[in-house]
Amino acid sequence: MQIKKRLRLNVVLSLLTTMVIGLVLLLSIYRLKQADMSDKIADEIITCTFERVTLRYDYIRNRSDRAKEQWFAKHEQIGQLLESASKYFPNAEDRENIARLIDEHHTIGRLFSAIVADRRERDSNLNSADLLPEVEERLISQLNMKLYGEVVAGRKLLESSRAARTSAVNQVVGGAIISVLILIAVAIKNSWTLGRAITDRASRLRDGAVVIGGGNLDHRIDIKGDDEFAELAVAFNAMTAKLSGTYHNLENEIHERRRAEELLQKAHDELEQRVQERTAELRRVNRELRAISNCNQMLMRAEDEQTLLNEICRIVCDEAGYRMVWVGYAENDDAKTIRPVVWAGFEDGYLAEAQITWADTERGRGPTGTAFRSGKSACIQDFTADPLVAPWRESALQRGYRSSIALPLKDEKEKPFGVLTIYSTEPNGFTLDEVRLLEELAGDLAFGITTLHTRAERKLAETEREQYFKFFMTTGDLMCIADPNGSFLITNPACTQTLGYSETELKSKPFIEFIHPDDKQSTLDEMERQQRIGMSFQFENRYICKDGSIRWLSWRATFDKEAGVTYAIARDVTEIKQAQESLLQAKEAAESANRAKDQFLAVLSHELRTPLTPVLATVSARQAQEELPEELRAELDMIRRNVEMEAKLIDDLLDVSKISRGKLELHPEIVDAHLLLRTALDICKKEIASKYLDISLSLQADPHHVRADPTRLRQVFWNLIKNAVEFTPEGGRISLRTTNTNGRLKIEIKDTGVGIRAELLPKIFAAFERGDQDHKVSTRFGGLGLGLSIAKTVVEIHQGTLIAFSEGEGKGATFTVELPCISLTSESPQPPPPGSLAYEERPLKILLVDDHPDTLLTMSKLLRRWGYVVATADCVRAALELADKEPFDLLVSDLGLPDGNGMDIMRELKRRYTMSGIALSGYGTEEDIRQSREAGFAEHLTKPVSFQDLRQAIGRIAASKAA
Repeated sequence: MQIKKRLRLNVVLSLLTTMVIGLVLLLSIYRLKQADMSDKIADEIITCTFERVTLRYDYIRNRSDRAKEQWFAKHEQIGQLLESASKYFPNAEDRENIARLIDEHHTIGRLFSAIVADRRERDSNLNSADLLPEVEERLISQLNMKLYGEVVAGRKLLESSRAARTSAVNQVVGGAIISVLILIAVAIKNSWTLGRAITDRASRLRDGAVVIGGGNLDHRIDIKGDDEFAELAVAFNAMTAKLSGTYHNLENEIHERRRAEELLQKAHDELEQRVQERTAELRRVNRELRAISNCNQMLMRAEDEQTLLNEICRIVCDEAGYRMVWVGYAENDDAKTIRPVVWAGFEDGYLAEAQITWADTERGRGPTGTAFRSGKSACIQDFTADPLVAPWRESALQRGYRSSIALPLKDEKEKPFGVLTIYSTEPNGFTLDEVRLLEELAGDLAFGITTLHTRAERKLAETEREQYFKFFMTTGDLMCIADPNGSFLITNPACTQTLGYSETELKSKPFIEFIHPDDKQSTLDEMERQQRIGMSFQFENRYICKDGSIRWLSWRATFDKEAGVTYAIARDVTEIKQAQESLLQAKEAAESANRAKDQFLAVLSHELRTPLTPVLATVSARQAQEELPEELRAELDMIRRNVEMEAKLIDDLLDVSKISRGKLELHPEIVDAHLLLRTALDICKKEIASKYLDISLSLQADPHHVRADPTRLRQVFWNLIKNAVEFTPEGGRISLRTTNTNGRLKIEIKDTGVGIRAELLPKIFAAFERGDQDHKVSTRFGGLGLGLSIAKTVVEIHQGTLIAFSEGEGKGATFTVELPCISLTSESPQPPPPGSLAYEERPLKILLVDDHPDTLLTMSKLLRRWGYVVATADCVRAALELADKEPFDLLVSDLGLPDGNGMDIMRELKRRYTMSGIALSGYGTEEDIRQSREAGFAEHLTKPVSFQDLRQAIGRIAASKAA
């Protein structure tokens, strides 16, 4: 029982001790609450201080009244917190810190109020603010320092409150532990009193107390029953549970406090970063404002476009700190190029390599092309990631370009004409404020360029106006302006000088009264027509001058419908008209003389050729007699050569006439040049043999076919060979050689004859040029000097060349012909050799008509000797009578007959019997041949007739009849 009483007494003492400890714990908890309150106040002071910093930046930058009011509200809130803070900070040092904070707080309020008052005063004097004044910058600097000091002091209060709170927590935990230990001691004491009966329960209580004393507040003592030990265990467990909950709450609160501190520190760091970024941004904006200011000054001073663009690019690049700046103008070519005009900064060939265009293609979808097409600024903030810069990414990054903006340059009609493009070394290098400022700069630059263009155009117009007025007053051409009524409004001095009237006289009456009567109506009609259709027009008319003379004027006039006036300029063409009339008369006289010459040559050739035909026929007939003595044969051969020479002279004269009139006809076909050369050489073989000349023939060309008129080309070769034979002395040497050069056939005819002097070479191919000045030599060799002139013309008509070369007199000469050659295939037709007949002759009944008795006699004998049946007639009437009596196979007729024309006979016989014919005539022009062909003649032979040619012609007609 005593034990129980003592136990109860001990319990009472334990309870009293517990109460005391509880009071201590309550005091510690009160201090903990006070520390929490001081922590909250310090936290709110710091938060409000940072908010004031933000509001201060907002107000200073944007001049926001709302930011100012919020700043003062936060300032007042901090003041209230400081006033109440002294009760929660018992520490003397903290109270002293709070007093200092209150003083700093008042100072901050005064500084900000001073900034507001300064801003208000400056706003009342200026419409817009530029850079911060020096005074305001000093106030802001002081304000920033005070705010920073307030943050530092707040953080010290926060640290002090947290230290006090930690101490209170430790006191609570320590008190609880001490209380537990006391209770354990009382329990142990009672256990000894109760004896061994309660030893086990006491041990369990002890063990539980040890565990709890080790810091494990979650441990619970497990004692069953309804005695005091069980109740004590329950109470102990309840107390431990309460202590555990308090401890965990304190631990969680400490964790939250630490987390709040970390967030606060992070917010502080972010705020500092934002302050730095905004400061850097303000510096950049400040640089751009300075650059824009300098650009505007340059715009006002600029005199020419190139200087303006150079300076603008330099200012933007140097003063605004960009990597590269360039201006490009759009071209309307097929590629839609944007042509760089000027650039500044580090370009290093980038623009030439980039090949930027404004077309909607891969190279036109970058910022520059997009800005031009859309008429709006285009920005690429990161060259490393944006796909639109793929064509230039590598090149741009190598040159340090990381971002870019392109700003269109527009004219007064808002139509883009160029682009201002800027490159930065930083990604995201263009903020919204920078973009706005740069757009303003681009607009100012476009306006400046347009203004310079307008100024240049105005200056050019003024210069042109001055030049036009000077031209108007000094020109020798007549210039005037006329009203719709036909009266002169303005005339220049040339009008009065040319017409003899004063300006007042010219304006006194309609200009139509000054015009020649014969030209008045045509002038009025022309002007009425042109005024109706509104086009420029030209006409000529005659004006009657004051002295009665007549002047021809050539007018060019334009009717202006809007102004209702006619602008006209005229030139005095009186002398030109007179010269034209003289030229026309001279032309008519020359053409008449030319026709007379051609007619004379035709009559002359006919009259000269006709007597030669019987001579040549007689010689040919005699030479055909086998029993003819050699002496007589040689004399006949001499007669034949001279007759042929005279016929050749006549042919040359006619050829020169044809060439001069451009009427030399060609009948080209594919011919073998080697064969023609051999034929021409064969024609001259008698002359070659008579002079014992050595002939060297080297025909090496392959191919050697050309497209040419075989007769004319053979004539060229014969002429060159004949000249070589003629001018080479006996025993001399003539070489003929052919080669190929660059797809052309080259024929060289070289002799060892008399040669050509150097001064005569340039004119050797002129008509009637003999190539010598010695009368004896000229008489010796004869000729008219037409052969080479005709040969050169024929070769040139065949797209070839003919040149002459000689080392001098007595050293021979070389004539070289070059012609385009043709490579023949196996299917190419081969012409028959000249002179060959592709038929078998058979006797024909021939009607021979000629009014020259000797020709009629000799030719009839020759034809009969060839085996033909021949009937002769000397006029048209006799020929038709013979044709009525018997049929004939062929008509061989002269064209000029006493009672008509051989063509009349041909037409009639062709109509009756479809007869073929051969025309014989001394007239051999193209017109003569054309007329004979139209009359029905199948062949046209020029007198003197080569009887070999006559026989071949008869053979061709016979062959065609047989076919």
